[in-house]
Amino acid sequence: MTIATDIICGFPGETDEDHERTLAIIRKFKFPVVNISQFYPRPGTPAASMKQLPSQVVKRRSREVTALFESYTCYDWMLHTTQMVWFSSTSEKSDHTVGQTKQYVKVLTPRDDALLGTCCLMRVTAVEKWHVVAVRAEPEGKRAAAEI
Repeated sequence: MTIATDIICGFPGETDEDHERTLAIIRKFKFPVVNISQFYPRPGTPAASMKQLPSQVVKRRSREVTALFESYTCYDWMLHTTQMVWFSSTSEKSDHTVGQTKQYVKVLTPRDDALLGTCCLMRVTAVEKWHVVAVRAEPEGKRAAAEI
């Protein structure tokens, strides 16, 4: 399961304490997806008529949330584990075959076109911000190839 969150920085009435609690929640849960935006007062909405925070405060808070999000990897728990991976494509940017775990974690492995359209047990060897890197966890002859 992947839990994502949206953070609106600088909503009218947001206090420094509110902002610090937001940062604490991000630190605690290390969300893999955080959609960060600065509050914008849409005309005709109740929030548009509320007292707005200074733009420099809103921008600073947005930078702080962004820096925190960029400071961690959320897939550390996967390092050295074995995962079933469904391979569906090859990377246009690098020489890798691309798959996903059942939790929708992106997995890269050295290019092997024979993996396309199959599920295979993979051992995670590295974790990055947006994906993990893995190698086959089983002998070539025992690949769990499942045409789906």
